[in-house]
Amino acid sequence: MNLDVAIFAGGKATRLRGLWDRSKFLVPVGGVPLITRLMAEIGTMRPRRLVMLLDDRAGEIINHPSVANRIFDLSWSIENPPAGTASAFRAGVRDQKIRMDVPLMVLNHDTLPLYPLASLAEHHAQHHGAWATAAFVHHEDFWRDVYAGASVLSVEAQREIYADKRTHDFPVHLLGAHRYHVPGFIDVGTPEGFNRAKEWKR
Repeated sequence: MNLDVAIFAGGKATRLRGLWDRSKFLVPVGGVPLITRLMAEIGTMRPRRLVMLLDDRAGEIINHPSVANRIFDLSWSIENPPAGTASAFRAGVRDQKIRMDVPLMVLNHDTLPLYPLASLAEHHAQHHGAWATAAFVHHEDFWRDVYAGASVLSVEAQREIYADKRTHDFPVHLLGAHRYHVPGFIDVGTPEGFNRAKEWKR
């Protein structure tokens, strides 16, 4: 696909204290590290490149076998100290890792998609001129949509987000995005999601 991918892979697992003290990227999902599953899923799309947006715990991610054995171009940008996801995105642009010349899929590293990521990219491509497309799950119990940790940004959207130096949290920029409803996801960064991931079977 004529697509780049960026993963927000920083942050401390503060919600998992007492359960997990390493990167959330390494949380076991059905016995396999989340990073391994995500790298395999990204590989099915054959993106032009993957950029990891990291913090000071970068080493345990960069040196993971799943990263070393990837089938696509990989680079990373390290923001230290971290200042939020939108700030990490802008750091990736300043480091010339994010090029802003093709659509960019942006993923949270603590989210396991329960749908093919390629379907999100294809949905965005079918909506010509869409500023951005974000994955959402509709929760009937709460009568609202919940962001599923994945989106695709047009070149225009990337440039606008980069220019806005005031906003630190990336999802704020997706309030006006086209919504693509997906079956579900697992947020491994919560105790409930962590325990669900451990028992998960495809």
